[in-house]
Amino acid sequence: RRHAWLQDYVLVRDAVENDQREIAKLIVDVVLDKHTEINGIYGDGTTPLHIAVENGHENLVKLLLERGADVNIEDRYGRSVLYVAAANKHCIIVRRILEFCPDVRSKSNRTALHVAVRERCCLIVEYLLEYGFYIERENVNDYELLDAAVTEGYLGIVEQLLKYGADVDKLTYNKLTPLHRATESKVEGVVNLLINYGADVNYKDMHGRTAIFYAARNTDLNIFYLLLPNSDTSIIDKDGQSLLHFTALETDELSTDAVDNARGAIAKMVLSQGANVNAQNRCGNTPLHIAVQSEFVQVIEALLEHNADVDCSNQWNKSPLHLSAKQGNKVITEMLLNKGANVNARERNGLTPLYKAIEGGHKNVVEVLLEHGAHLDCMIRNNLTPLLHFAAAQRCCEIIKTMLKFGADVNSRDHDGSIALHVASRNGRKEIVLTLLEYGADINVINKNNQTPLIAANCTKVYVIHYNLINEWDLDIDYEHDSLDLTGDILQCHIVKMTTAGLYVSRENLDAMYQWYGKMDNFENDCEQEIVTMKSEKIYNTNITFYDILSKGINQLVLCIRNEHITSVLKPDNIGKKFPLYCSMLQDRVRKGLERKRLLEQGDRIFQFLRKNLPSLPLPCTERIFSYLSNKDLKNFIGAGEW
Repeated sequence: RRHAWLQDYVLVRDAVENDQREIAKLIVDVVLDKHTEINGIYGDGTTPLHIAVENGHENLVKLLLERGADVNIEDRYGRSVLYVAAANKHCIIVRRILEFCPDVRSKSNRTALHVAVRERCCLIVEYLLEYGFYIERENVNDYELLDAAVTEGYLGIVEQLLKYGADVDKLTYNKLTPLHRATESKVEGVVNLLINYGADVNYKDMHGRTAIFYAARNTDLNIFYLLLPNSDTSIIDKDGQSLLHFTALETDELSTDAVDNARGAIAKMVLSQGANVNAQNRCGNTPLHIAVQSEFVQVIEALLEHNADVDCSNQWNKSPLHLSAKQGNKVITEMLLNKGANVNARERNGLTPLYKAIEGGHKNVVEVLLEHGAHLDCMIRNNLTPLLHFAAAQRCCEIIKTMLKFGADVNSRDHDGSIALHVASRNGRKEIVLTLLEYGADINVINKNNQTPLIAANCTKVYVIHYNLINEWDLDIDYEHDSLDLTGDILQCHIVKMTTAGLYVSRENLDAMYQWYGKMDNFENDCEQEIVTMKSEKIYNTNITFYDILSKGINQLVLCIRNEHITSVLKPDNIGKKFPLYCSMLQDRVRKGLERKRLLEQGDRIFQFLRKNLPSLPLPCTERIFSYLSNKDLKNFIGAGEW
């Protein structure tokens, strides 16, 4: 019989859905005559109205009800059509059924409210409550119902259950109390209600956290204020995290100034309760570590105002400064440094904050760290300096320039005896190669593999060609190959400029150049013309020529640099116009002369201080002594004297 009914049911449904209401009515009458009555229960226990409700056919439901279908009818399982509509979240059908006055006293109808609450269908709950349905005393121990009412903010239902005697601290979903759940769901009214009914604000969940932990994590100031008066703010969870740690944790929501300010306010309140500002969790992270990672500036400010240890290290020996440098946050980095953070702190693998900033390509943070005294040439991993590592792995030439301007040793060597120029050359970093040469990188340095930078570039080129031929790659589209070609051209041009100027070039470089590259007659002629001009043109009214600046020893260069008239002529713009090919080499010589002059003057002050009980020596005398010392030796002497 049901199969026959379903066939007729489809006809009625299609007529209703196509707005053929009169035809639908006619079909219903025919169907009803054919299948006895409209409220008949068929073999599987359903009625026509149940089928229409379950399938969400609103207009058909209305038609059946209008034609006399019993609004309170139950199927063989005791389910009313109102229950079925609520269970399937058919909001419009629920409202339609309510128009036909279902019996509030019907148990099956009353369960519609329970299922709507459990299914968290707020609109249906609202309809049913307005109609007059209510929670019964027998549901007092239905904690699934209580949990749903708590998390959805059904204040009236929660209060009714509590009045019936529901346990306010009963563990519900995931072993959380109703207070935990309401706090987690940000339902302020329910939190307030639960507290008024005596909820234990210090009840710990399975992780050892009280409700206030979740209020802090949610950045919910109102709920936090409700919980704070009776909450124990010194509680530590099973991961060793304090309430202050949770206040600093990154939020799942989009971080805004409002969130940052609210977190800062929470942090201040927790600290005012005597929280341990330097508490460490299981990984050794303090709230400051967490706040730096989350980039909550206001929380960091509150922690620093309460004397948070800026140099506290976690289990990996990472300080908060390592974290801010890695993230590239200039503002936070400055905050930490202004509070005395150790700019040269090392983590377990020996890396400093400067290294982290370089690795991340954070130029602004690199500058801030260098301004606060970060060591440029400290040795890490295989004696690689940050500059060398950056040149090998990164492409940001601006950071290289920044480091060199702050005095990085351009010829510092790694464990293989390679300088930064080797690393950049064999990786085809042409812009970095140019920058290193402009700052005086020594093109003649030979590493432990007997390679100069030019040979290193050529060896890599050979490897690339060999690899590509084996793999049958098209060399015309191999950009790495092109980059290595350009790098080799840059190095060759530099060698030509040096040989033309009479500067030393090693036999290894010359042999490599003649073996791999052709002659550069035109370029060499241009270089010769500039050198002739440099040798003939005097600077100001002195006997010093521009060629002297290029070729003299460092101590003689300092004597030239002391002449203000000479230095006024040696400006980059002026040099660039006169000697475009040798401009960068001349600028580097000026830089080196100024740096040597500064070191000599500092060294003289230290020397005179150490001899304070003896007659002072004239500057030329001390400079003669210092002429036997390299810049590195002078820096060591100055550092020892200042210490």
